[in-house]
Amino acid sequence: MMLLLLETGIRTNEFVSINLKDVKIEESVIHERNAKGNQERIVPITSAMMKQLKKYISIRGYVETDALFITLDRKPVIEIRNIREEGG
Repeated sequence: MMLLLLETGIRTNEFVSINLKDVKIEESVIHERNAKGNQERIVPITSAMMKQLKKYISIRGYVETDALFITLDRKPVIEIRNIREEGG
């Protein structure tokens, strides 16, 4: 997750709103539907990142949510907390 944030520069609210259908594997892009100002944008990603996303999606398996990123409880990630608070 962190690598995707760092590589693409997407905002945390954009990150948590990514759905499976937003990942365009053939085009190596993410269709961001919740960008700043309620705009849509296309976010290019490297082939190495796409490889990691495909691996994650296969491990993620079927879940009853369209959200790309899920918790251990298999529920959508709805926020990303401040890393400094978590890391101590």
